[in-house]
Amino acid sequence: MVCEIKQIDPNAEDLAELNEVNSGNATGRFVPNRLRSKLKNVSGQLKAACLSGFPTLLVVYDNTPFKMYSLHFDVVQALFGAHSVLVTVPKQPAGETMVSEPFFGGNRGLTPHQNTSVSAVAILDGGPRSERSLRVYHNPYAMVVLRPELLHTLAVQQCVLPGATTVTL
Repeated sequence: MVCEIKQIDPNAEDLAELNEVNSGNATGRFVPNRLRSKLKNVSGQLKAACLSGFPTLLVVYDNTPFKMYSLHFDVVQALFGAHSVLVTVPKQPAGETMVSEPFFGGNRGLTPHQNTSVSAVAILDGGPRSERSLRVYHNPYAMVVLRPELLHTLAVQQCVLPGATTVTL
């Protein structure tokens, strides 16, 4: 297996929010999905390893103070797309508005034609004062499958297994 490790570091907004909290104030803001950008810059090493038949693992560590960029919901959306519904409004006033079942829409990091050299994405949880573990999200579109049993000796939670057709938020 070949791994690439990336880190999400605090930006100016994260540091300002930390200052607010440390000074005893409440704070809140829209939290953008910063994991998606890590998927866009997968190295040529992973692509070369995949073409040689090796499974690949992109490991991401959220180094921000509140670890808010690596929550399950955000990871799933970065990988599989924005949580969406289709709303159909009838042209006739007597018709009924219909809302579809939720599905994954745009902004997908993994597709049948994008990031197929990434066998799985793992989030490294924990930190300097807590035990580390991995949350692994297998890529259903991977050219080379990372067999789940290869990770069984590690502290790993496999959130999406190879070939999964559904993912829960």
